[in-house]
Amino acid sequence: VLLMQQRVTVLQTKNEVTLVYSQDDQVRRVRLNSTHPAKVTPSPMGDSVGRYEGDTLIVDTIGIKLEPHTVIDRFGTPQSEAMHVVERYRLLDGGKTMDASITVDDPGAFNMAWSASQRYTRQEDTPLREVVCAEGEAFAPRQDPQQGLTPIPQAQTADF
Repeated sequence: VLLMQQRVTVLQTKNEVTLVYSQDDQVRRVRLNSTHPAKVTPSPMGDSVGRYEGDTLIVDTIGIKLEPHTVIDRFGTPQSEAMHVVERYRLLDGGKTMDASITVDDPGAFNMAWSASQRYTRQEDTPLREVVCAEGEAFAPRQDPQQGLTPIPQAQTADF
């Protein structure tokens, strides 16, 4: 997530932090001041619980679902069902920068835990734009987008 995402918006309520990623319409929900269930059902984003230590949001994630081609990064680094990820998010420079660091502990794939970090710069003047690889305008051909296909139906009035 830290390597691939072009933009992340962080929303917080009393009991949850929601991370909305601009790429591929991905959303993560982190329950605050909670514990993992006794039996975690694996999912693509895993089960995430969070807490604050001072000004740092700590996110603990387990139960990341293994798929036939699941890897941790673009280099094909494998993972196992034992993977445990701890993320730390902290604002710097008066809120202009967010530091995100992760520690991955996966005894099924590695001999020891490893860490990485990424910094994001706040971009308040740029609107959040949907970017979907399969459909996004950034990847659409510049000529006729329908390419001779039946046009997509368009509603003349809103449904709500």
